[in-house]
Amino acid sequence: MPLGCAYAERVRSLLELIDILDDHEARFAALIATRLDGDRGYHAIQQVPGIGPVLAAVFVAEIGDVHRFAGPAQLCSWAGMTPRHRESDTVVHRGQITTQGSKLVRWAAIEAVQRHQTTARPTKTVSKPVAARTSPRSPRHANCSRWSTTGCATATSARSTQTGQRAHSGRNPRGRCTV
Repeated sequence: MPLGCAYAERVRSLLELIDILDDHEARFAALIATRLDGDRGYHAIQQVPGIGPVLAAVFVAEIGDVHRFAGPAQLCSWAGMTPRHRESDTVVHRGQITTQGSKLVRWAAIEAVQRHQTTARPTKTVSKPVAARTSPRSPRHANCSRWSTTGCATATSARSTQTGQRAHSGRNPRGRCTV
């Protein structure tokens, strides 16, 4: 199906912009490669699976000299990739990552993990061993939890009106969903 004249011109204009941006990207990639060619850290970090020239440049530019950190734990803490840790007497709370530090380092680390093939999302072959380890309890309704009443009450009241029984709050005395 042929495009109208105005649409064809718009597509041609966008293709020209893509070519210009590709030229800029290639020029800056070459510039970064020449500037970081003598940096040992730049070449060393590219040996990590999932990290290429662009992510390596981000790590080198943001972290700088890695020898200023005593170890990997300090580097991760500086980058904000360690879990939040609050402690009082015998109570310990661990939360999400602290997100204090360089956003670019966290972004580059997450990109590297997502691009590496062995850290891809689990497939169905992983779910079989997980299913074998789960308890033999009956499966719960998707909206049912111990504290939910809306998801369970709807299904329970619908079932009880069909059987003539009185509807209840959606929870049985043991706290499990009756759906």
